[in-house]
Amino acid sequence: MDFDLELSLIVIAIFILIVVLLMLNLMLTGRNRKIRHDSEILQLNARLDSEVSIAKMEVAESTMNELGRDLHDDVGQQLVFTIMQMNALDKKLNENEKGALLEARNSVQAALNSIRNLSKNLNKEYISLTGFKEGATRLFEKLSMTGTMALRIDIPEQLKFKSPSNEIFLYRIIQECVSNTIKYAGASTIFLTVKVIDDIVTVIYEDDGQGISNLDSSGNAISGIGINNMKKRAELMKGDISIGNREPHGIKVSLTFPDK
Repeated sequence: MDFDLELSLIVIAIFILIVVLLMLNLMLTGRNRKIRHDSEILQLNARLDSEVSIAKMEVAESTMNELGRDLHDDVGQQLVFTIMQMNALDKKLNENEKGALLEARNSVQAALNSIRNLSKNLNKEYISLTGFKEGATRLFEKLSMTGTMALRIDIPEQLKFKSPSNEIFLYRIIQECVSNTIKYAGASTIFLTVKVIDDIVTVIYEDDGQGISNLDSSGNAISGIGINNMKKRAELMKGDISIGNREPHGIKVSLTFPDK
């Protein structure tokens, strides 16, 4: 009798243990499923954020392309036609009048050249075809012609990225940096260094202006539209960017990204 009781107790204990194990297994399975679900949601959100960022950049690039084409095809052609009219008028004027016409024609020609350069700067196909180095060189040559700022530029002679997108993204980042320097910094010198070591690109942009006053506790620039655009482009390049101040004064933008 005692033996039957002990056997019954053992069976009951085993049954309870099995039930507990099954409940634990169900709980763990449910928890694992929730973890996987949450992970999938996070991955999906990250992909959506990336796709939204890419879409925004594509819309912006498309808008700039259209603007560049309009400038070239419409405004540019109008200026060419104006120059042709001036050339025809030149034959009907006396020598005193021709001097004034020549000055006006030179001004129109300068405007046409500026329109053509601006059209190239806005056109992403042109930048991806010629590369970041060519685009940056043209940008800094134009700035140098103003005589308002010294330039210290160090870019490898044969620089060419494996991804055409990186050519465009980096050009847009440097373009934004130069624009900010011109508009806000009051700088006298721009410094730009680009280095490629083991397929890792390091870009340092600096100026000697008044620097950024709106910084967080870590010394990084608090985001505005331009800074946000730079960060989004760096993210699409799978890179890291920091935007802050340099010593003793001025701004410093550091960017690293893989050349792939």
